[in-house]
Amino acid sequence: MGFNLRRLKYERMSRNISQEEMAKCLGMNHTSYWKRENGRVPISVNEFIKILKVLDIPEYEIQIFLHKELPNGNKTCVGKKLNGFKAGF
Repeated sequence: MGFNLRRLKYERMSRNISQEEMAKCLGMNHTSYWKRENGRVPISVNEFIKILKVLDIPEYEIQIFLHKELPNGNKTCVGKKLNGFKAGF
């Protein structure tokens, strides 16, 4: 199971929230947030919960940020099709 950083960026941008604004809401500088959104530094559970609050996404919808590895090494978003496979739990 992995974290879909592209979805995180999409959700932030679709709400017209800049990386600078997100960083401020999380109590960090722009560079620290950029590193997290781009996968350079892992996002902690506490940071993720704060991100959900800033984006106004209920915690029960966290699956939109998850993808799982398929046997052939492809990735898919949970419940979405990618490369001809359908994922789910």
